[in-house]
Amino acid sequence: MVTDSARKTLGWLSLGCLVIVGLQASQFTFSSEMDVWAASPPPHTSTQGAGNAERGRTVFNGKGVCYYCHGIDGNRDQRPQLTADTLALIAQLNPPPADLRNP
Repeated sequence: MVTDSARKTLGWLSLGCLVIVGLQASQFTFSSEMDVWAASPPPHTSTQGAGNAERGRTVFNGKGVCYYCHGIDGNRDQRPQLTADTLALIAQLNPPPADLRNP
């Protein structure tokens, strides 16, 4: 039996994942549209990404609780210990959580 509290928690988790993915998608769309209108791309001075991978990992595996559904570091077979209520809600997701390690 799934409690209302667990159902609300999973709803917030799903919403958080959708917001994060939506923001990333909108940034990609905006930046790609900007490139279309640019006369020439700016010189590429660094081979590293502008983001902070460790900070992203901390959010994904902690504050953001994305790892509840997607697994620790995106490995779906390495989920944390979750309550039965939370596991039942994750199992009901349609579509199921994406395998972030499989492009």
